[in-house]
Amino acid sequence: MSGIAHRVRAYLEQLWPQWHAVSGRALQTPLSRGTCQTSSLFLQKVLASHGWDASVACGNIPDCDVGFFDGHLWHGHAWVCCDGFIIDITADQFGQPPVRICTISEKTYRAGGTDTAYPSAISSRESKVQTALKGWHAQSDRTGVT
Repeated sequence: MSGIAHRVRAYLEQLWPQWHAVSGRALQTPLSRGTCQTSSLFLQKVLASHGWDASVACGNIPDCDVGFFDGHLWHGHAWVCCDGFIIDITADQFGQPPVRICTISEKTYRAGGTDTAYPSAISSRESKVQTALKGWHAQSDRTGVT
């Protein structure tokens, strides 16, 4: 699972500048900023293709104690839950390692609320993931690494 998470992160780093451009946002620092929902959905689909029972979790209620806690504030965020672990491939936007894997009981993560994005943003996210998956599978076919 860790190896897949690191490979997914490396693959997505190439796509994030394009995702920011499509969304009309300037490049972010770090590049993972603002990509957590889409990146987590992509990771969930890759893990599922390997037989893992993975799901996307998020905390998106403004002014509530959900999402990611940086020690001072809660931030809206998304990550993947799989086999008793949290897998966060965009944790560097909060000063953490780029790929963070911790137990599901980790207190800095708390799911709550539902996806608050507009339907057009959800559709755009799903389209980005489908396009990225095509590239992921094509790359896997070429290299033999999944």
